[in-house]
Amino acid sequence: MLHLDSFIIGIDLGTSSVKVVAVGPDGRVAAHARRDYPTVRSEPGVAEQDPELWLDGLAAALGELAEIIPARSWCGAGLTAMLPTLVALDVEYAPVAPALTWQDDRGEAYGTALRGRVGEAELYRRTGQIVDGRYLVPMMQALAAREPSRCGRAHWIVGAKDYLFHRLTGELRTDPSTAAGYGCFDLDAGTWIAELAEPYALPRVSDPTTVLPATDAAAREFGLPAGLPIVLGAADSVLGALAVGALRPGQVAYLSGSSTVILGMLDGPRLDDRRRFLVTPTAGPDPAAEMDLLATGSAIGWLAALVHGDVRAVFADLPAPALGPDAPLFLPYLAGGEQGALWDAALTGSIVGLGLSHSERDMARALASGIVVESARCLNVLAEVTGLRDDVFAAGSGLPPRIVQDLADASGRRVAVSAMATSHSAYGAALLAADTVNAASTGSPGGTSGAAIQEQPGAAFVAEPDAARFAEWSAFTDRYDAVRSALRALKA
Repeated sequence: MLHLDSFIIGIDLGTSSVKVVAVGPDGRVAAHARRDYPTVRSEPGVAEQDPELWLDGLAAALGELAEIIPARSWCGAGLTAMLPTLVALDVEYAPVAPALTWQDDRGEAYGTALRGRVGEAELYRRTGQIVDGRYLVPMMQALAAREPSRCGRAHWIVGAKDYLFHRLTGELRTDPSTAAGYGCFDLDAGTWIAELAEPYALPRVSDPTTVLPATDAAAREFGLPAGLPIVLGAADSVLGALAVGALRPGQVAYLSGSSTVILGMLDGPRLDDRRRFLVTPTAGPDPAAEMDLLATGSAIGWLAALVHGDVRAVFADLPAPALGPDAPLFLPYLAGGEQGALWDAALTGSIVGLGLSHSERDMARALASGIVVESARCLNVLAEVTGLRDDVFAAGSGLPPRIVQDLADASGRRVAVSAMATSHSAYGAALLAADTVNAASTGSPGGTSGAAIQEQPGAAFVAEPDAARFAEWSAFTDRYDAVRSALRALKA
């Protein structure tokens, strides 16, 4: 176990901000901090960030943390980050261009070409991924085509967490869950399909519990203790699932943020013949089935900005959903297509049935209902394919009790919401780091249960499904899908 006066740091390099937490051996988050950074959206499809702003934000957040929990009591740090997010590096590991986040969809033509080159079914069989333009290899190909002068210096393709691990330790590594976001990681072999990334080099793939000391330069830059153990960590979805306690086959982590990640724990390798979910390595022995809804929290923020009102407050006090034939429908595909269980890059956001009598509250309710429909669709696919139907463990922003109850009713599954208010991915990174550092100090095998931390936060509340509402949601979903299909046909 960790010493009573020692703390583990969890670092989450997220889509809009870096979040850091200091976790004590009692499982309590003793301090947390965050720093935002901008995303440049200079034209449709663009979503770029400056990696230097990530580092500036991290240094500032860690400095704030150290004012509460002195750095001398830190005994390790674990990492996680958004993915897929591309950082193209030269041979000396310096970025040659802004980072392209997972919201940048300019690589779609290259994702299509990659699937055509390998064969969509074969690529899915080998990688467990439905590789589109948001994966690192096609993103890099698109970037090189747009900016050949700058990208002529590019040598490495790396993810955001891989870049951060290198800045902290001087070693370029990735873990299997992050490697899956490159679009060329062979799940069975545990190695790269290197020819798909040529002519670029890729990081060494290592276990997520890999630990290396912080360099002296990193210690000075970020205010770390000399030689602080840095644990490689895993994808934000994987460590978010660890944080909420979704560990057993059949259990599902529902992680709500700018997007929503739905991660169903499997009892062994499993693919879907219809390719409706991804297969994501975890920090444990078995993989997970993953589905990602691209615009959930970001759609709520968009609506708030559009109407110049506090729509987030409205979401916190939503009425029961209007599911009758006169209720407006909001198809929440605002990020340029959808993944989830649909995987259709041509889907766009739409509002149907809106009238002069409707208010921003009605629009918010309709948007929430659309998000619930797509979320329940994912949960139902996981149950259908795997035969596993256990509890859903939910966490993150945009989860007021009304929406949680809607999700339980629409999916027919019990939904437990975590009591933790801070970043779950950062907390999961701290759990993994705690186990790793504890194992290294005691000589015992490392695990992924957070056993080195004595107690983890429980549920704030639990929503039990209502069978009568399940039938109403089913009828509403049929109407929703008829409208979606009709609008999709207009674009064909």
